[in-house]
Amino acid sequence: MTGKAVPVLFGQFLLNSKAITPRQLMDAIQIQIDQNQLFGEIGRKLKMLTDEQTVVVVSAICNNRPPGYEGLRFGEAARRMGFITEEEIAVIIDIQIKSKKKIGEILVETGALTAAECEQHLQKFLHR
Repeated sequence: MTGKAVPVLFGQFLLNSKAITPRQLMDAIQIQIDQNQLFGEIGRKLKMLTDEQTVVVVSAICNNRPPGYEGLRFGEAARRMGFITEEEIAVIIDIQIKSKKKIGEILVETGALTAAECEQHLQKFLHR
């Protein structure tokens, strides 16, 4: 049976290489999740969204009011409601991406790897 290859992420590569333990990877992922900036928070900081608009969007996504909004991503729901433009969505997403720490950075910060070890493993990962 042929199938599409599933890409291996750097954290999984480190785990498979026995460079880190499962606990170290899970802790790093949790830190990454905890540090994630929410779309609505960024929109409010940039004054692209008001507090009131943010509440309306969250309510629509969570409570499906008005109908058809349940399960949408925050930015798409806010755009449909006319609170934000496609260009503003792109700006916010770019900030989210750039502010997210890489798993390797976190593993070095927590002492799971040295900077040199992380760089060595990253080179192996990139050239496999």
